Amino acid sequence: SETPVVRHTITATSSEGGTISPEGAVHVEEGASRQFSFYPSEGYMVDTVTVDGQPVSNLIGDYYIFQNVMSEHSIHVSFKVRPVPYHITVNKHGGDLNTVNPSGRIEVMGGSSQTFEFIAHTGYELEKVLVDGQPVTIQNNRYEFQNVAANHTLDVYFKVISHKVRFVDWDGTVLKEETVEHGQKAMPPADPVREG
Repeated sequence: SETPVVRHTITATSSEGGTISPEGAVHVEEGASRQFSFYPSEGYMVDTVTVDGQPVSNLIGDYYIFQNVMSEHSIHVSFKVRPVPYHITVNKHGGDLNTVNPSGRIEVMGGSSQTFEFIAHTGYELEKVLVDGQPVTIQNNRYEFQNVAANHTLDVYFKVISHKVRFVDWDGTVLKEETVEHGQKAMPPADPVREG
């Protein structure tokens, strides 16, 4: 009678930032070999490879080969952000005296963070901030890019503060209401006509 084929399972998993192939529960005939390849996503690289719970050193290339498989095994690959420089380009809109710190084209190493501060000059206020064209929420006039893994644009919009000016007659009647930008003059109404 034929000898039954004995198979063993190698469980292959990966972290975020890439994939392992093949993945999941991989069945291998006893005595055979099996290669697992690692595919980092853009901006990532292989960090560590763990086989049966032990880290593997001296990897040659983005793969690992189980040879002469005689039992169950596991393999896990974790990825990390590739430490290459990315750029955050800052564009300021509205008011020459308003500042973004830092400003210009900022180099940031992959995997690191970068905080920007927005300082409105007298008479101005922060209107909105866009990251890669999308509005973001700002707290304490700051925004932080975390774990940078791509180039970004930061568009910062300042606007002139507006004040509502109301001219009121002696009896409380509103004669005129006007919205005026900071530093500009409000035009008073013509002299009201009084009866009696």
